Formats: sequence, structure tokens, C-alpha cells
Amino acid sequence: MLRINFIPQMWAKKIQRELALSEIIARDTNRAFEGDAKMGNTVKILTAETATIGTYTPGTDITIETKPGIVVSLPINQFKYFAFNVDDVEKAQALPEMQSAYIETAKNGLVNDSEGFLAGLAAGVSDAAQIVAADVTTPDEALAAVDSALQKLYDNKVAINADTVIEISPKYYGLLRRKIEELSTNNPEFIKTGEIGRYGGAKVKMTAAFGTEAQTVHNLFVRTKNSIAYVSKVTNLETTRMEKQFADLVRGLHVYGGVISRPKELVVVKADFDPA
Repeated sequence: MLRINFIPQMWAKKIQRELALSEIIARDTNRAFEGDAKMGNTVKILTAETATIGTYTPGTDITIETKPGIVVSLPINQFKYFAFNVDDVEKAQALPEMQSAYIETAKNGLVNDSEGFLAGLAAGVSDAAQIVAADVTTPDEALAAVDSALQKLYDNKVAINADTVIEISPKYYGLLRRKIEELSTNNPEFIKTGEIGRYGGAKVKMTAAFGTEAQTVHNLFVRTKNSIAYVSKVTNLETTRMEKQFADLVRGLHVYGGVISRPKELVVVKADFDPA
């Protein structure tokens, strides 16, 4: 039996908001195509290379470039659900602290899943021009790897003042923390976004999506916000009475997808903490 007083829009909106607040990698992606987040859709993204600037001499012909647009497909092909029982969904809606607890449960699972997806997407690059392999056992080596990645971005004509982010694992931060300009740890807004400092004009953010303490090789991303296009939507929020329990079932679907839309604006550092 469908619960008449269940308000799915309210639950979906709150879960979507909490998800956005907890995202670290996704926060620094191109979200311009969010309105197309429907199950099975493929979004076509048109990109173009930077135009060549020439010097004009009066009375002479100019050189006209052919700049075909590059179409990148963003498939919305990730469909992840959550489902849990609530003793009384109407009571949970009426009590903010109770509803927040249930929403927190859904949000934590969703953000871990989607952040892992984005980390895997970026780590999967295979072009040698996008990869820096480095042995990292000292703070100086950790910093040198970041410098090499930043230099690759600049060599790819990424503007010095572009919105750039350096994303690292907690283990990498253990080596790098004294080398970056630290932000105030008392600022909760920075803590929520994973931002822990700045280096070379870029934000430095930490996320556990890049590897565990036990792993010897961690990925580190140095990239612009536009390097990854991402769409995300929490949908199909619904409830029903559980057949064999005195409780309500709340379930929902997270529909999302991502693509490396500007490969030249992403560099992956493969940091080996235990080189042979």
C-alpha cells in the first residue's frame, strides 16, 4: 500500500542537497549538463581547440583554420539504488532530526559510490602525456611529482589562472602537508569540501577515494574543473508498507554519469610509496 502522505520531492531534494555538500571530486567538475540526467541518456558535448593567433599584415591574405568541433559523449549509465526500512515514514518526515538521520544514511552510501566512480574514471587515462609516474618516499619527492603534473598542464596550454585542483589521498597528504599553504582547520566550509590548502595557485583537496593506507600506489589528480563532465540526479523516491514488518520501505535511485571531456586538462600522478 502506497503511503499517501509520503513526500518524495522533499526527500529527493534533501538527499540531493546533502550529496552535493559531501562531494569532493564531483564538486570540481563541469555540471552544466545536469538537466539531461535521465536514465539511459547520452549527452553530446561539443568542445573545440584553442584558435591560433596570427599577425595581420595589411594587404595580405589571412590564414583560415579549420576547427572542427570535437564531440564527446557523456553516457548516463550508472544506476545505483538505496533501500531501507523506516519504522514510520510519516513520523520521520515530521521530525527533522529523524529524517536527517535517514537521509544521512542514504547520502553516505551514494557519495562513496559516485566519488569512487569518478576516481576510477580519471585514473583510467592511458595517454602517456597525461601520466606522471613517480617514486614518492619523501616530502620533496611528493612535491616534485605535483610540480611535474602542473608543468604538464601548462605545456598543454592550460591557463595559469584556470580553476585548477590537486586531489590527493590522506597518505599523500601525510608527506605533502608541510609543503602547502594550509587553510584554517577551524573553517567548517573548507573541511566539508575536502579543501585543505593551496599550492601553485591550485586548490589542494583530500579524499579517501584514491586509496587506502595499505596500498603502495596511489593516484593523484592535477586537473581543471572542466576536465571532467558529470551529471547526477536522485530520482524515483518512493515508499511502500513492508509486507512482513511493521515498517515502511523507502527506496530511491541515483542516476549519474561522467566523462573525461578535456583530456589535456587532466594529469594523473601514479605515486609509488614503496618503490622496489
